[in-house]
Amino acid sequence: FEGNIDKLGAGAFSNCPRLSNIEIKGNILELGRVVFTETAYYNSAENWTDNTGLYIGSGLFAIKGNPTEFVVKDGITAFAPCIFEGVEKLTLSDDLLLIPSYGLDGIKCETLEIPSSVKKIAADAVGMSGVGELTLILNEGLEEIGDYAFYYAGKLKEVKIPDSVKIIGKNAFQTERLEIGSGTQEIDYTILNNITELKISETSKLGLENIDGIIYKGTEVIGCLKGTTGAHVMRAGTTEIGDYAFKGSTITSITIPDSVTVIGEGAFSECTALENVKLP
Repeated sequence: FEGNIDKLGAGAFSNCPRLSNIEIKGNILELGRVVFTETAYYNSAENWTDNTGLYIGSGLFAIKGNPTEFVVKDGITAFAPCIFEGVEKLTLSDDLLLIPSYGLDGIKCETLEIPSSVKKIAADAVGMSGVGELTLILNEGLEEIGDYAFYYAGKLKEVKIPDSVKIIGKNAFQTERLEIGSGTQEIDYTILNNITELKISETSKLGLENIDGIIYKGTEVIGCLKGTTGAHVMRAGTTEIGDYAFKGSTITSITIPDSVTVIGEGAFSECTALENVKLP
């Protein structure tokens, strides 16, 4: 391969037993699983760095030996999903471009730093296996965080979104505290029901307001922070309660003003503590 590669799909050259010479000169953006598994190249020990990592060009295709610590070498722009299972200390390359879906599946790290070279964290980045308590460090340069990227990572104590991030997907995190930078232009508001404390940059263009745990965007209620309890009166002039805005909330009473004309799908579903609703 002479030029850059956007994607090498899962199993693209797997089970080609005579394939013994592979050369990739350009940068790789995304790798699938087991791309070269059961080829002569894959099965030759001399092609594995320190008998642990299978690097080809700018890609890390596999690791073996169940290491607890792993450092992805410089110059690597892509790695295959599901290769870091059981790794407790992971250092990613400063040239990495993407965290792929299931790219961090099964890691056991207490701290993980995403390099500033990474532009996108794909949906389901940690898979569904869970990683326990994790301190996550995101750096300027990141632009997009996909749906459920770290949702199954267990409880994140705090997530600080860099100003460079433009898009935050559906249920990207479960965290106690979320700080949103100034550059975020698009966020799936279902994420708000999974956090207990929200801080929004003063220069944010999202137009969100946090009033006693209820999140407003203009005249619409779009979410309710986890752990919000007691009786609440929506502010005057509210016109709409968004889909799933209070889903799973622990509020006990809500007073809805007569200015509200729309109550969205599942707006108060699974509110097991809710005793009183005062409608116009």
